[in-house]
Amino acid sequence: MVGALLKNWLFMAGFSFLFLLFTASVIYSLFIKDHVTLQVLLRLDSEAHIIGRPPYFPSLKLPFGTDPKGYNMFYKILDGAKITIGFAIAVALLRSVIAGVIGIVKAFYFKCSNSEVSRLFDAFRFVPMTLLAYFILQPVAFDWDKYVPVGILSQEISKSFGVSGVKFSYGETVVFEMIILTVIAIPTVTKVIASETGEILDREFIEGAKIIGGGRFHIFWRHVCPHLWPRLLIIYIREVIQVLLVVMHLGLLKVFIGGTIIKISFQGVSFDTASNEWAGMIGHYFDLLGPVPWVPFAPIFMFMLTILSLNFIMEGMKQAFTQLTVPQNKPVTVEKHPTSQQKKMSFDFIRKKERVDS
Repeated sequence: MVGALLKNWLFMAGFSFLFLLFTASVIYSLFIKDHVTLQVLLRLDSEAHIIGRPPYFPSLKLPFGTDPKGYNMFYKILDGAKITIGFAIAVALLRSVIAGVIGIVKAFYFKCSNSEVSRLFDAFRFVPMTLLAYFILQPVAFDWDKYVPVGILSQEISKSFGVSGVKFSYGETVVFEMIILTVIAIPTVTKVIASETGEILDREFIEGAKIIGGGRFHIFWRHVCPHLWPRLLIIYIREVIQVLLVVMHLGLLKVFIGGTIIKISFQGVSFDTASNEWAGMIGHYFDLLGPVPWVPFAPIFMFMLTILSLNFIMEGMKQAFTQLTVPQNKPVTVEKHPTSQQKKMSFDFIRKKERVDS
């Protein structure tokens, strides 16, 4: 199976992009971040005259330009890649493992009640996950205690917004968001995995294994798993894409990974991310879509590339698994049968031989 995946160019293209992006993000955060210029304020000529001020347009030196404060968008994108991709991979893994166990048990032991349970699980398909996650995560993600006080006016504004509540650390907020985004998707993923397992269990070779005395564990391990693992991998990649989409939608609603920092000043209320994860950057810079469109476009563009790479991986998996399961057409060798003349000659030869012997 691994060999077939390595030979598929779609899988290798998508996997290489994500692997290199995630690895570069980790290396940048550990070894490079403290040794580069993150903020470009003013550009001066040889006579100390100002020739430029942020935000700077994208160029060769600044591939994604800078934001209005002069921060290099390329470094911010690279810094947030590991958090965004890692968060989606972790949540999708939790979804697939928990729903996989429940779905397989349901297909094996509760087949008679599949119709009733399926109707219950079908109801979750029509619940918008983004809105459900927003209403649950908003009280925890919004950190009203981290605001920028500018005089008495901003303090009065903060009181009017209700700056109070329980404080959560960055790690606690991330864990809580992972749990919520996992739980709200378990019913739908469970239904999909139970359906895939049930379809395999209804095949004829499973009935044959039962007739010769195979137990449930033997049937699952020897007959179901070889057909189920490829499907589970495809479901897992699909869940990674769905988590990225939900996270991006939550970013537009100002709910960021690790919490949302509320900054209140004379200029109004702004929402900042506790890290440089891409959804938080979209929510933070979305109001700049008109004046400086390259600033919010940078994280949106990276979301597009990441989801496209995951689709490449999923399509490559489908092609590789199809090649393994569907037998390849082999040349058919046609056996040549002797003609009637050949048969007669052989018969006459034997008859003549019998006469000589007699």
